[in-house]
Amino acid sequence: MAHFVAAGDTDRPAHSSRVRQLGQGFQKNSALIGSVLCLRTVPDLLDVAASTGWCVSRRTTFLQSHPMTPDDSVSNASSLTAAPTNASRKRFFHFWRCFWLAFLVISLGYAWYCFYVPTNRVAWADDFDTAQHQAVAEGKPMVLFFTSQWCVPCRIMKRTVWADDQVSALVNESLVPVAIDIYDPRSSATVARYQVGATPLTVVTDSTGNVLQWKQGGMSKAEFLELLDEAKELAES
Repeated sequence: MAHFVAAGDTDRPAHSSRVRQLGQGFQKNSALIGSVLCLRTVPDLLDVAASTGWCVSRRTTFLQSHPMTPDDSVSNASSLTAAPTNASRKRFFHFWRCFWLAFLVISLGYAWYCFYVPTNRVAWADDFDTAQHQAVAEGKPMVLFFTSQWCVPCRIMKRTVWADDQVSALVNESLVPVAIDIYDPRSSATVARYQVGATPLTVVTDSTGNVLQWKQGGMSKAEFLELLDEAKELAES
């Protein structure tokens, strides 16, 4: 079988001989895989192809247009590591994109939970003086709800307690309710009288304004109803 040697390969006779032997062995027993494992460069692989009748006319053209350099192994290694790096970067950005999206959704939900206040059916008095006059006229105790504009527990109570139908019906029937903004200058005398330091503060008084029972901080519906029961017992005792 003829062996074709390209220009620039004449200084490698021993190497070409070894390649011819590999090509013949491949024809006899198809041991191409074992032979290729012994090759160190692309020109070696093309020598095997030439010795078996493959790519005879293309071998020289490839070598001339694709010369091998010592940096080829480094560039190949870089190309192998580039893909995992890009994939890791994509996973990194995907994680943070999902994180900030979830953070935004949770933040909006929490803002709604803190600041949303539905309407309620409680018949609030306009101010403390009006509530007291009404309480004396009807012979009912008063419930004072001290609040402020940016008080989050106050807003939660307005949604979970005061907006409840059972609570509103009970309060309208047996009490005179009044909501007092502690930062309203018109309420300064009432705030000073009951020594309000923080909101929310719920105070149940008799018709003249004497304290029967009180509770500082936010309350659930059950706690509020319990507070009213305690005040009622104290009023009757």
